[in-house]
Amino acid sequence: MGRFLTFLPMLLVLAAGPGFSADAGDPAAQAIEGCLASYDAAAMQEKADGAPFKGATSYCTDKFFEACAEGRGWTQSAMNECQGEAAGYWMAEVSARTDKVRALGSPEIDQWLERSAGSFDAYRKDRCDRFDMAEGTMYAAIKWGCETDMQRERAEDLDDFLGNEPLIAKPE
Repeated sequence: MGRFLTFLPMLLVLAAGPGFSADAGDPAAQAIEGCLASYDAAAMQEKADGAPFKGATSYCTDKFFEACAEGRGWTQSAMNECQGEAAGYWMAEVSARTDKVRALGSPEIDQWLERSAGSFDAYRKDRCDRFDMAEGTMYAAIKWGCETDMQRERAEDLDDFLGNEPLIAKPE
């Protein structure tokens, strides 16, 4: 029963639904995307496709979490909710970017998407589930932080196929 109560705040965040979308009304989306838009604008102008540097996504996600948790009083519940919202933002981004990559219409890329999604999910689960072994209320927020980082990294991997000058071009 105690273990259930430890993760109850995380389950409540999951049940909230709308917090897990990257739409314009989502506070996580507004904060993270706003930060990314202004992050090192001069350096980003040098890039042809305007894609943010990979360090920017981590910085802006952390900045959202800190402002969110502070605004909600740095309670354990607030940290769980804010980390859940950040994870939800990146989950929605992974889904949207996967759809964009799949829309390229390349059988080779589609095969990579399927293979990598399976190995990513297995690694993400193994990596983040280690926090389920620990006792204490802080571990829910730590696990959400792990989920956030993993989803953000997956979104960055998918960016390799997107933009004006993708790192990996669609095979002919």
